Amino acid sequence: MSMSVALALLLAVTASDPVKPSAPLPPPPLVAAADPATIGVESAAFMTGRWVGIGMGGWVEESWSPPKNGQMIGHFAYHKGDKPAFYELEWLGKDNGRLVMKVKHFSGEMIAWEEKDKSVRFPVIAAAPNALDFDGLMIRALRHPGKCAVGAEEHAA
Repeated sequence: MSMSVALALLLAVTASDPVKPSAPLPPPPLVAAADPATIGVESAAFMTGRWVGIGMGGWVEESWSPPKNGQMIGHFAYHKGDKPAFYELEWLGKDNGRLVMKVKHFSGEMIAWEEKDKSVRFPVIAAAPNALDFDGLMIRALRHPGKCAVGAEEHAA
């Protein structure tokens, strides 16, 4: 079930030329893994790169490193008007044998929202080519003519 808050992150040809959303092809169906422990960080390789666009009423940008040594590192920035509103530092890897995305939030002034030893956790529950479904978050590669976009949407688990 989708909540009303959604975020679309779009691949940019350059920072000044973001992809405009058009009618994307539907994402592939996800199949819940019989054992989520079998889903590895390689399933998230499609997220590698720099993604920019418009979402949540502002400018969004997210970057992900390629999988290396069983993990990926990402960062997200949200700008409202001409000011940074908040940032995220993201880690994706195995935690207790299961693929998990951990997110730490920071204000536009880099003041942490979570306690020093805490993070928001999104355990993986399903995967398909170019798609991951976490408990509380979906990430999909959406195909546009000649372009590629990644979308993320919060949903009730």
